[in-house]
Amino acid sequence: DAVFPPPMRSLLLHGIALVALGACSACAVEPTPRPDPQRLAGEIAAFSKREPVKGGIVFAGSSSIRMWPHLKQDFPGLPVVNHGFGGSVTNDLIVYFDPVVAREEPKLLVIYSGNDLDKNLRVEEAFDDYTRFIDMARERFPKLRVIVNSVKIAASRAGEIPRVHELNERLEAWAADR
Repeated sequence: DAVFPPPMRSLLLHGIALVALGACSACAVEPTPRPDPQRLAGEIAAFSKREPVKGGIVFAGSSSIRMWPHLKQDFPGLPVVNHGFGGSVTNDLIVYFDPVVAREEPKLLVIYSGNDLDKNLRVEEAFDDYTRFIDMARERFPKLRVIVNSVKIAASRAGEIPRVHELNERLEAWAADR
């Protein structure tokens, strides 16, 4: 008490609190910019040229979907649509929801988006984009069933493995509550 009399101690504590608040706001994390969706406009325009398959199964997402060479043969007799577009992130599914998903009015949506973490999104951001897209689809089509494929582990992206596991675990827990 002798070092800092009560009025001085109060000023000192307020000063420390202001510095701490300033430091916390300096630590605020800015959102990671998503890749420009316009880079995919050509691929998306091609979807709109196809006749929609109303009430079918839409496979949507990144190149693992796009490059599925025998999708229709792998699901014989089922009305499947391949709406994969290479290099996409989940935000692209949100931006292009109408031409990729809504125009098909699907009964089942199968999604895979494996580039979010590779494009430097934090796990929380990738998770938020996934759940926002799924919620958007379910809001538009309340009876829609959704299958979310887990993000795969790729040898070329070995540094992402812990984050891939975290994202997959979060998605699995979120889906279990639905």
